[in-house]
Amino acid sequence: NHHYFLYVHKGKGIYKLAGKAYPASMGDIFYCPPMMGNTIVADGTDPFLLSGIEFRVLENGVFQQKAVSGLCQHYNILQDSFL
Repeated sequence: NHHYFLYVHKGKGIYKLAGKAYPASMGDIFYCPPMMGNTIVADGTDPFLLSGIEFRVLENGVFQQKAVSGLCQHYNILQDSFL
């Protein structure tokens, strides 16, 4: 029911989100909007270690769509020295 991030600490596999399949490996972070179907398929020899973070973006008790409108669905933070 909430927005969430899925972070891959280690391992590999496939993350399916909104009908699109993404290869997933260490450092990947995925954004999933509320009520969107998703599937996690771990590799049989190198399974995932994952963290999921649910969040809400509220201002004065009202959800702020503009705060999440620019989020991409997949990003690898290992490619960004700042992150």
